[in-house]
Amino acid sequence: MAHRLSLEDLIQHIYEAAFDPGGWETVLAEIAAFVGSEGAVLFRSGQAGQSWIASEGVLRLVDQFFEGQWYRDNERTSGVLRVAKSGFVNDADLFDAERMNTIPMYRDLLHPLGFGWGAATTFSLSSGTQLVLSIERARSAGPIPKAMMQALDDLRPHIIRSSLITERVSTSKSDGLVDVLAGLGLPAAAIDGSGRVLSHNDDWIAVRSHVMIDAGDHLVFSAANARRQFETFLRTSALARTTTGCTIALPRDITRAPALAHVIPVGRTYAGLFSRPAFLVVVKPQMTETQISAALLSELYGLTASESRVVRLLARGEDVEAVAVALHVGRETIRTQLKSIFVKTGLRSQGELRIGVSSLIGAVKDD
Repeated sequence: MAHRLSLEDLIQHIYEAAFDPGGWETVLAEIAAFVGSEGAVLFRSGQAGQSWIASEGVLRLVDQFFEGQWYRDNERTSGVLRVAKSGFVNDADLFDAERMNTIPMYRDLLHPLGFGWGAATTFSLSSGTQLVLSIERARSAGPIPKAMMQALDDLRPHIIRSSLITERVSTSKSDGLVDVLAGLGLPAAAIDGSGRVLSHNDDWIAVRSHVMIDAGDHLVFSAANARRQFETFLRTSALARTTTGCTIALPRDITRAPALAHVIPVGRTYAGLFSRPAFLVVVKPQMTETQISAALLSELYGLTASESRVVRLLARGEDVEAVAVALHVGRETIRTQLKSIFVKTGLRSQGELRIGVSSLIGAVKDD
């Protein structure tokens, strides 16, 4: 359980989370600790997959919630929506103990994991997306006391405002990157978690023989293998705790030059939750000489400065030992950074990294 902050410090952390890609997990833990609970989860009402953020104390519960598809018949959330209160609703406000023991979600999910009491609230983003914030408390601790429920209600407007700021920052970032990539002559599109196109730049017309946009505004790859890989990626991403990317080879045929499609997560931690775009799709013909700066490379994949330096050296053909010497660090440090790079780029080996990232960045130019 996170350290209990003062109300003023907690409010400050809530607003800081809007600008920190990893800040929401910490803030959810702090909110839960503030009211004597184990953790908290923020998710889309009625939605599965990547559209959630949870603090560490409830990750096992959240994993089982989505794996078991409990969101399909969630009497708890339905009860919160039914109350239609502009504040937090306690489990004790919805059901008595006898009734809880008959509800599958309590009996078969919450109680076996040691949970069973909590509080939840719902609110909408400017896009119309409805979010649910659920605070999870140990069953042995009893219902959240009235004074703590009031504290949650006091925090609620700050949580909503910070969520709206996060939504605006996330959406602006993805739209801005699509425009920046247009300036480099790279076809790019922003898509949601289902593969539906939300925006694309004018260069997209150059690759429509490789990747079409169907009548429902979804991306459809022309090559059968590429189409299967993309569909599998979307299904896997919908159930993954962390959102990664992938690189899809687009083969040559009589009418098309070979190309690579890079599917890059937008704001990895909460893609698809606060902003509609979940991924950027960037298509790069293999014969082009476009150069992307190291700064934009870091922005696209969410790399740290040190990770970006490692990628640039590997893309130039250096091995791990040479990279370690060049950066004056140990080989194990480089290997640790590589693990993080693989997660962020969706690539699985140094060979894939050289081919995939090198194809996107060309000869990487220093800033």
